[in-house]
Amino acid sequence: MKGEEFRRIRKFFGLGKADWMYVLGYAGNKNTMYVNCERYENGTKTIPLYLARYVWLMEQWGRAQPPRAPAEAALPAFPVWQGYELEEVRQP
Repeated sequence: MKGEEFRRIRKFFGLGKADWMYVLGYAGNKNTMYVNCERYENGTKTIPLYLARYVWLMEQWGRAQPPRAPAEAALPAFPVWQGYELEEVRQP
C-alpha cells in the first residue's frame, strides 16, 4: 500500500491524521500520531503489511455498509474492554 491510498482511505472515513492513528490502535500523544500518519502518507515510512491489510479491510467493510448521513461516523463504536483504556497524556 502506498501513502496515497492510505490517505484516501483515511479521508473516506473523514478522520484527521491523529484520530486515524488512534482508530488503527496506535497510542501516544496527538503530535506523535500526526507525525506517524504523515510519514506513512508521504512515503518516508513504509506501511507494514499487517497495517495495509487492516486499513484495506476497514475500507471494504465501510463501503459495504448502508449509506449514512455525513454527520454519522462511518466506523462502528469500538467496545471498551477492561484493562485497555487509553492512558491520559500528562503535560509536563
